[in-house]
Amino acid sequence: VFMLYALTGPRGLIRGDLGPQLQLHAGQTWPQVVGQLFANTEGIFGTAIGVSAQIVFLFVLFGAIFDKLGAGEWFMNIAQGLLGGFRGGPAKASVFSSALNGIISGSAVSNVVTGGNITIGTMKRVGYTAEKAGAIEVASSSNGQLMPPVMGAAAFIMAQNLNIEYRTLILAAAIPAFLCYGALLVATHIEALKLNLRGLPKNELPRVRQTLISGWYYLLPLGYLIGTLTINPEANPERVALNTIFGMIGMMFVQEAFFAARDGRGTGRGLLDGGRKLIEAFESGARSMIGIAIA
Repeated sequence: VFMLYALTGPRGLIRGDLGPQLQLHAGQTWPQVVGQLFANTEGIFGTAIGVSAQIVFLFVLFGAIFDKLGAGEWFMNIAQGLLGGFRGGPAKASVFSSALNGIISGSAVSNVVTGGNITIGTMKRVGYTAEKAGAIEVASSSNGQLMPPVMGAAAFIMAQNLNIEYRTLILAAAIPAFLCYGALLVATHIEALKLNLRGLPKNELPRVRQTLISGWYYLLPLGYLIGTLTINPEANPERVALNTIFGMIGMMFVQEAFFAARDGRGTGRGLLDGGRKLIEAFESGARSMIGIAIA
């Protein structure tokens, strides 16, 4: 429709015997339309698509593999174990786990999918209404887009357009991200006081120490990614993300082979499971990228 609008501009009505009438615009020729839409950086294949293809997809894929590795569930258990026993604990755990998941995904939707099926139910159990439980999960997951270093597609385009180092953008974005999550924690606490809510029984919560021991190695790729991007001013974000992905692919096979050997299924079966999970992660990353690329 808009291409036809550009081409039919000269056919707009002009001043005539019946008085002034609508004139759309001066009009464009077919070569001009094609050139504007496809042949320069202001069209479809411009800065935004270039950044999303070269940089954003690597970070989206990083998040998908990291989640399939089991880090998303591990973060959730850490948050539940630390905060689940306090007043309105499940709501605070939802906020904290969304902040942790925001670090690796930068997507509000995947954040809700990862944690919402657990946190909304536990919030309702301790006394939050369904509407308030859903609202807390939505607010905390939406703020996940503000958590460095991924932050959806916008951060990379900002760095490109402003011509600043990505590490500078990460450090600047950390301040409002922490403020947003701090405000959400305060809001959930006030709501818990208003409703006189309690936390979950300790025997229903994951043990923090055991959870940390069982998944400490998930912090290795995350530490490498964030540490390199923030400490090394000459670090290339694409190369850092790609190196992290290669490292996690190796971790995936080692982890699944270890689990399979421990459970008596055989190392070969574990390697096959690792390959299957890797393919699922690639699919999840590609599907997540569709919405970002379109935007």
